[in-house]
Amino acid sequence: MSSGVLKDHARKGKVLVPPFVHLLGPMRDVSWSKQMIPELCWIALVHAKHGDRRAVELITALTRSVRTILDAPTSVLAACSSYAQVQGAHAGELRARLLAEGCLNELQVALVPLVSNYEGCALTCLYESVPTAAHLEVGREILEQLYERDSRFSTMVQATAVWLMFDAGVLKVAEGLALASFPKIEDYPNTELSRQIGGSIRATLNMAFGKESPLYVSLDWANRFWDLGMTMQPCEVRNV
Repeated sequence: MSSGVLKDHARKGKVLVPPFVHLLGPMRDVSWSKQMIPELCWIALVHAKHGDRRAVELITALTRSVRTILDAPTSVLAACSSYAQVQGAHAGELRARLLAEGCLNELQVALVPLVSNYEGCALTCLYESVPTAAHLEVGREILEQLYERDSRFSTMVQATAVWLMFDAGVLKVAEGLALASFPKIEDYPNTELSRQIGGSIRATLNMAFGKESPLYVSLDWANRFWDLGMTMQPCEVRNV
């Protein structure tokens, strides 16, 4: 067995643990619908508005700018709640950076359905003032698409969240694992390899949202998100 394949593994006794398991910990009991959808729906809105490739470009520009401004090179910033730390002068600097890169307007347009209808959304840092409530139906449509976690749309959203872990340097994967062929997720669900990668992405996020893991955030925003949703239109959260 090649030593190169195992170079990123961590040794625990006589066992070599794959990098993403070592970094993220064991599998967590995390709810896709109740916990993860509220945190990742902003990514979904950008994908829906601008397509997969441009969405990844915009979101990568955003997260890299925030990491630079906050001097937090390993912050993943995939969860909506993580942007609560971008306030005041930092928020102004972020908008200026994104404007100079030609990304600000596209992000703002995509996120209006979220920030204008869900009071307290941390991504208001992208706006000088909270936009007027609008496009509620767009948000509902996105949520409907996200419920089916293994659909192509949901998988691309989750892939972007995992990409942000790679980009922040907190996720490394040994050769030979499906996730090592991460770019092939673009073929999902039409190839066996892409379906394997999709499964690995979902498993990785389950671990990443666990306590003391890179995407862990409190349930405050998730609970508020669903409470606000109920005031706009009564609904039942599916058990996913």
